[in-house]
Amino acid sequence: MVGGIFILIPRAPLQGWLFTAFFGFCFLVFLIRLMPGSTELKLTEKSFVMTTLFFKNSTKWTDVKSFHVVDGFDYFPRSQNKNIKFNYAKDHKTSAKTKLLKPLAKQITGYHGTFPHTYGVKATELLKTLREWKKKYGAQ
Repeated sequence: MVGGIFILIPRAPLQGWLFTAFFGFCFLVFLIRLMPGSTELKLTEKSFVMTTLFFKNSTKWTDVKSFHVVDGFDYFPRSQNKNIKFNYAKDHKTSAKTKLLKPLAKQITGYHGTFPHTYGVKATELLKTLREWKKKYGAQ
């Protein structure tokens, strides 16, 4: 692949550099994902915090109505992978930034939110843990 870049750049400079930039960016994301703490799920008494590429997203237990295991991903319905999705409670306060995105996600997928992956455990085990924490700390 690296040799192909050196052949492509002299023949088609724009495409060669775009190809190099795109796959260079993908490689950089790959390296960042390998760093400790770049991707994690933290459960606290008040919320769960999903971290992806060092960006944190916190959701209070009281803001979540329900968690579900869904077979396959949205775009690959026959996938053998299972994913965790969730819906927000009706009284959940949303920011102006996500006010339009959550209803759109619900319309497209049937759920307001999703976990990017299952953090190294089976989806059913993660679902059980999330429901236990929701029951213990999310009672309104």
